[in-house]
Amino acid sequence: MQATGCRKLLNDNTNVTGQWLPESTGWVISELLPGLHAAGLRHMAWVYAADSGSWRSAEVTLALAAAAPTVMAFHDVPEAYTWLVAAGGAAAGAPTA
Repeated sequence: MQATGCRKLLNDNTNVTGQWLPESTGWVISELLPGLHAAGLRHMAWVYAADSGSWRSAEVTLALAAAAPTVMAFHDVPEAYTWLVAAGGAAAGAPTA
């Protein structure tokens, strides 16, 4: 992210199955999201898995996550992509000042 100036990420979990490990929620909210934010990420479109166990795990995790980076959850990739392109005013993946 730092090398490319990318500030947006589409996280497609469509094919993920099963519930997360108990420690996964803590890792996402205390390590992954803050680390991505520190690297420059500002907007993430999180596409839920079709598997109900996995998307419920993600839903709980995202409800506990800090406000930065901005993470919005979606049930399909096209909707997530549309939001991501509009988020922050720059095209997805485009470097910003």
